[in-house]
Amino acid sequence: MRRTRVVVGIVVTAGLITLLATVAAVVRISRGPVGHKVANIARGVLERPAPADVARPRRLSFAAYSVSIPGNWHLEEDPRFHRPEVMAEINAPGRGRVILYILDPGGGPAYLQMRERLRIWRLDTMREMPFSTWGRYEGEGIDLAGSVAGSQAHLRLFTHEAPEAAFGVLEIRWSEHEERNAPGFELIESTFVLR
Repeated sequence: MRRTRVVVGIVVTAGLITLLATVAAVVRISRGPVGHKVANIARGVLERPAPADVARPRRLSFAAYSVSIPGNWHLEEDPRFHRPEVMAEINAPGRGRVILYILDPGGGPAYLQMRERLRIWRLDTMREMPFSTWGRYEGEGIDLAGSVAGSQAHLRLFTHEAPEAAFGVLEIRWSEHEERNAPGFELIESTFVLR
């Protein structure tokens, strides 16, 4: 009987330690960049998709650029992970995202800086189509189309480089939401102004 109590006590103690360690790990991850990304993905999956509200746009202005976004799209503003003046992550309700990067004109070719950022995306089957303008800017662009985790998507990457300034854009366009989100992507592209 005493031996059984000792064994039960050890098992219960080990279970509690495991539970506490798991809770501590979840809290630590949720406060870091991985947890932040997981929360963004979960919100995108759980959030109800809605057509881009281009009738009531919001204007965002920063030292390096300004842009209008649909009224129902939101700018990620957690200061631990986002500095909108140099990297703005703009999310559509549901799935869809535009990320604007202000790049260092002396940091090497802007296209290569942006292409490096695409490495996190794993496209199962990929079709590449180059393009050379985004809004009022000329530069280097590539439209990558393929399957990402079983869903069809387009990743549009564009960079513009001038001696005094450079920027990059990454559009993440999910095929099942394209009809709702396309006007929002077009609004952002047509109103972006580099200062």
